[in-house]
Amino acid sequence: QAPVSKQVGLKRGRVSLVGVFGSKAERRAVVRMPNGRMKRVKPGDRVNGSQVAAVGRNSVQLSRNGRQTLLVLPN
Repeated sequence: QAPVSKQVGLKRGRVSLVGVFGSKAERRAVVRMPNGRMKRVKPGDRVNGSQVAAVGRNSVQLSRNGRQTLLVLPN
């Protein structure tokens, strides 16, 4: 299994998780793109060259070239 890197909070110039909404079966997320724009995403969508693998209760898992990145909402 590929290692997972974890990113918490908003970082300028990177994709950051802003919020998660919807039911467990239809979960969606709002991410902040590197250019500052907001984008609603769901599993299967593409984000900055990565694919949204999953949307959790407080996280989004991205997959790119076999590498996994976990975006987590700040506490």
